[in-house]
Amino acid sequence: MKIKLLPAILLLLTTSCATLDMTGLQQGSREPFEALRLNPSLEATELRIDIIRNQESYQVNDSVEETINTPYHPVGFDLGNGMFFDLEGNLSFRLEDLLQLRGKPCYSLSQTSRKKQRRADQIFTFCNGELTVKYPPGHREHDVLRMEFRGNSTEIFYRNHLNYGVDFYEDKIVYRGKRRKWDTMHKSDDQHYYRKRLFWREDYQLKNDRLYLGRNLIIGLDDQNRKIRVMRQGLFSTRTMLTIEKSGNHLYLIEKRNRGKRIEFTESGLKVYQNRYLLSGWQAEKR
Repeated sequence: MKIKLLPAILLLLTTSCATLDMTGLQQGSREPFEALRLNPSLEATELRIDIIRNQESYQVNDSVEETINTPYHPVGFDLGNGMFFDLEGNLSFRLEDLLQLRGKPCYSLSQTSRKKQRRADQIFTFCNGELTVKYPPGHREHDVLRMEFRGNSTEIFYRNHLNYGVDFYEDKIVYRGKRRKWDTMHKSDDQHYYRKRLFWREDYQLKNDRLYLGRNLIIGLDDQNRKIRVMRQGLFSTRTMLTIEKSGNHLYLIEKRNRGKRIEFTESGLKVYQNRYLLSGWQAEKR
């Protein structure tokens, strides 16, 4: 018999019996979302809030199988409304979009956890292409990455070591190392891209106001644009995984049985709840 070790099992046990607090959604009016889009993009900071996180399993030994989150990929698509879909199939919100930090030369983001709400666990500082992090109460800043821009290329370094580069051309986007290409995304037109895999082709397309991402993910707007529906295409039918709705200063990610996540926007930050339990908080400061 196989045993699955789930890293988040304690969290799942404490939240499985709770449902979302949807008081704000029930009492207020739902607000419309912007139109969906399909814009190739680079998200190197990994400062994201998961909407759908892919998972993969590997065999530890004959009787133990471990399930872990699929790593983020830096290349993907901006989908509108702060959403980002990467080439590993992870769908998330970009924190810099939710907090309106995109394009700002310098800002800091303080992250607090459920256990330490009064003091930040981590403080990320982004300034002129460099990202650092420090861990209070310590004051030392640790390097995370450095971005360098050369024409149509963006290169990501850790100190003086090149991690990867992304080249944006008219007809393709190339993800590479120093000497060789690792992946290429080709452009059919402004609303259709594809990747050639070993035995198949993955398409990314905006068609009839719906996004078709990879092999089986579909995203569409419903209810006069007041609901984002995230669906999984099966062999015989399409299944809704979750819907996203917003009202006032709340954003709701609603799964079946009224479970999911709620994002509450504060004066200069946001809080993320899993059902009724606080997961983390983020506080932004522009510099």
